[in-house]
Amino acid sequence: MEFQKTKAAANSVAESQISNVRTVKAFAEEKGSLAAFSAKNDIVYECAVRKAAVWGWFMFYIKFFSTASLAGLILFVSTQVKNEAMSIGDVMAYMLYMQIASRNIGEIANAAQGIAKV
Repeated sequence: MEFQKTKAAANSVAESQISNVRTVKAFAEEKGSLAAFSAKNDIVYECAVRKAAVWGWFMFYIKFFSTASLAGLILFVSTQVKNEAMSIGDVMAYMLYMQIASRNIGEIANAAQGIAKV
């Protein structure tokens, strides 16, 4: 929300200055207008950098735990098949359930990203 507000403030400064070019030039406020826009634009940039860092770490952890759970699944299933505690059909059913669960988790992550953009 903060990102959208600061972006709107920067755009507001730019829009008002562009629409009032004659007035700005008449009062020799070009440098002041540029400084005001630059200050707002710097805030927008800082917000975007923070947002990108948060999403970067979030996606890193999602991918890391997804890969770790797959590795754990392979280890678990291989020992179960080796000990004849599971059949190949059980393994396929288990993998199908894991795929369905991971797809739902991915959809939740996409929904969270969509909500964050608003």
